[in-house]
Amino acid sequence: MIESSFCLLTGVGPKTERRWWQQGIETWREFLSSSSIPGIGPSRKAVYDEALGQAQAHQAREDARYFGNKLPASEQWRLYEWLRPRAVYLDIETNSFGQITVVGLYGKGASHHW
Repeated sequence: MIESSFCLLTGVGPKTERRWWQQGIETWREFLSSSSIPGIGPSRKAVYDEALGQAQAHQAREDARYFGNKLPASEQWRLYEWLRPRAVYLDIETNSFGQITVVGLYGKGASHHW
């Protein structure tokens, strides 16, 4: 999913992203290999090409923090599939007084709680 996410580009939101998908530009590779994209000029295309090249480099380095900073909070769910094999999920339960009652971790098929 991350390679189909264009919301990390400055000024691109879900509407623009959906329009590109409908135009057949569904991945970073397809965007980069297109000489032009309907609705954006050559200078903006060059800026986006540079940004997507950087995104590819960060993905190759497994730099999740980069994408966490680039994607809006509402779109960070897109990282799940990419991060799932090495992710750990943290759950902290509290009572009505705000005191921690249970801490749970889940990752790589195992769960632990304290």
